[in-house]
This record gives sequence, structure tokens and C-alpha cells, in this order.
Amino acid sequence: MPNRAPHGPLLAAALALLAIVALPCGGRAAAVTTCLTVQADDPKMQPGLLKLVEIELARHPSHALVGADCRVALTVELFRVGGSQQLTMRLDENVPIRFTIGKGDSLPARVSEAMSLVLGNDPVSLAEDITKLSAIERASHAMAVQGVNVWRFELFQAAYRTGSGAEFVPGGAFGVTRGARHWQVFGRLTFSGWPKEAEEDKPVLKIAAGADVGIGYELSANAAATFYFALGLGLQYLRFERRAEELGGGIDTINDFAPHAFGRIGVRMFRLYDFDFDIFVAGYLPMKPTKQDDNYVFPEEGRYTMSAQMGVGVGF
Repeated sequence: MPNRAPHGPLLAAALALLAIVALPCGGRAAAVTTCLTVQADDPKMQPGLLKLVEIELARHPSHALVGADCRVALTVELFRVGGSQQLTMRLDENVPIRFTIGKGDSLPARVSEAMSLVLGNDPVSLAEDITKLSAIERASHAMAVQGVNVWRFELFQAAYRTGSGAEFVPGGAFGVTRGARHWQVFGRLTFSGWPKEAEEDKPVLKIAAGADVGIGYELSANAAATFYFALGLGLQYLRFERRAEELGGGIDTINDFAPHAFGRIGVRMFRLYDFDFDIFVAGYLPMKPTKQDDNYVFPEEGRYTMSAQMGVGVGF
């Protein structure tokens, strides 16, 4: 068993991530004073849209409509692009919610749905006076109430250190991200590998599978494209094979689990649509060597199999 020292930073980082996404919010209950701006490109639609939004906003006791000195500003826009209407709703500088109003869609229903997404589905938690909360509590409140879930699918090329050159394998990932303003928290499942024959001169990676959790920061909260970076922790399963002379040319195998820390940078594009496109590079640092007793794949003390991923992804 390796030295226990690395588990201190691992535990601290895990607790910090847990605090951001799950820390309960306290504070005094109070309706959030809200200013309203409603714009329609068709002047005939303006009065009706304004009345519709005001009625829908009144259904949310967490927010109180005022004319001035408000704590947040709600902006609603209805405009036509091509042959369809676009409804956009935004609270302050958060990422807007946008719906396409098709022929069979109900504008009141779309306004109601957008309002629920923007203001949150829990009026009690929204009614808290967030100015009385700490910075961590405010981040937790924004993530829980204003956060939007995005499902992500990724394809990547991974490179693993073996001590005898890099081992390259293709892979894919599935994950979910919850984001509010600049911040994102995410979970991710990965799988990579290739049915390659075992070799004598270096270990061959047959399978790699893992689970990651992390927190990311996007440089822009509203732009259509933005750079971002992320940090996190995870656990990875690795299976290496090598044809060993000591076994008369037979194949030796090593299976191992290892916790790891990772960093990721990338650029996310098309963020104002119902999907986004992601280009990223990530690096993984294992917290223990990959090893197994009585094997000829790696030296007796094992080997730190650092890895990197370069890929693309889409979010819905």
C-alpha cells in the first residue's frame, strides 16, 4: 500500500467540491426585488407579452416586481428569425434560456417553462436573502437554484505513459454538467481501449475506464464561445498486457485501480443555442503507481501511468 500522505489533499479537495454543490443555504427569507424589461420586435405583441410575463412572474412568490432599486433584473425578448419566433429569458448576467416557438407551441406555456427555469423550481430556497450568505453559500445557492443541467458526450484520443514509450488509445465519455454563471460542476464516465496484440518491447493498454468529478470556471458567462479550465478527482481502472520472455513468450496481465487528480482546459462554442461544442485537452496524474504482485508488465515497484486526453464533445 502506498504512503497515505496523498489522501490528505484528496480528502480536502473532495470536501471542498462537496461544500460547493451541497452546502445548505441559510439566511432570512425575503422576496427578491426584480426589475422587468420586456421587448418584442412586433409592436402589436408588446402589450400582451408584457402582461403575460407580469402574470407569470406574480406566480413566483420568491420574486417581487418593482420599478426601481431592484436586486436582480429579468429580461424577456420575443423576436422572429426566419420563419420562427424566438423567446429568450435572462436573469441578470446569467446564461439565457431560449425557446423556439413553433406552429404547435403555446407562447404562455413556453413563458411559464422559461420562467421556472430562470427563477428556479423551489420558491423557498429562492426566497432566501442571499446577501446574508457567505461566498461559498452564495455559490451553492446559485448552483442549486439557477443551475442548468447539460448532458455531455465526448470522443477523445488518450495517451498513457508506460515507461517504454506512449501508448495511444481512442475513447469516449458520457457526463452531466450543472452550471450557473461562470461556474460548472460535473461528473463524467470514461472508457477507452483497443484490441491490440500484446508486445514484448512495451506494455499494451487494453482497457481503461474511469469516473471523474470536478469543478470548472468559464471565462465568460454570456458569450457564444468561451475558454474554460477545470480541476477534479477520480478513480481509474487500467488493464495492461505484455508478452514476457520469463513466461516463455506467454502474456502477462496487470489489472489495477488508482485514484487520480486531473486538470482540463478547452473552449466551448455555440453556447447560446440548445447545444454546445467543446474542444478540450486534459491531463491525469495518478496518486499511486500501477502495479500488481508477481507480474512482468511493470517493474516490481510499479509505474506512475500518467495520461492525457485530447478530444471534442457536445452538450445538450
